[in-house]
Amino acid sequence: MSRKKTFKRASHISVAQNADAHRFPAIERSAGKAFRDIPALAWIADDEVTPASAYIPLIAQKSVWVARIGMRPVGFLSAEQFGDELHLWQLAVESTFQRYGIGTRLLVASRQYCEQNKVNSITLTTFRGVPWNAPFYSNHGFVELAEHQQSRHLRSVLGGPWSRAS
Repeated sequence: MSRKKTFKRASHISVAQNADAHRFPAIERSAGKAFRDIPALAWIADDEVTPASAYIPLIAQKSVWVARIGMRPVGFLSAEQFGDELHLWQLAVESTFQRYGIGTRLLVASRQYCEQNKVNSITLTTFRGVPWNAPFYSNHGFVELAEHQQSRHLRSVLGGPWSRAS
């Protein structure tokens, strides 16, 4: 059996609990290592990660999902609902477990949330020139929006201090 099939079978996606949040910074740091290979974005690998406490309000809203191998969290997706829009803040999978479909399964969980909660759209921001970011989301049906198509919330995110590179 291939390692990929083993991880897909062994990974379990569920709504995150407060106790899961302590693992998220380490997962984010591990996932960020891939940016070292892109000189213009290498700063991300060493940038501050989101503190565990920041996830607690989102976990309370049931808009954070965790991927586990056994009992160990190895990936997560955090999101927040703004009206009829779900904004994806972070999708991170530990580097060891990347490219095994775990990110896709987390994305599916967020789509199921939208269906269950009558949310009309999912938004996110990502880097266009990163080989694994924009193509991943494009393959899952996401499209780049022109400014006139963006919600007020998405425009505020795009204009925020974290929009250092494209």
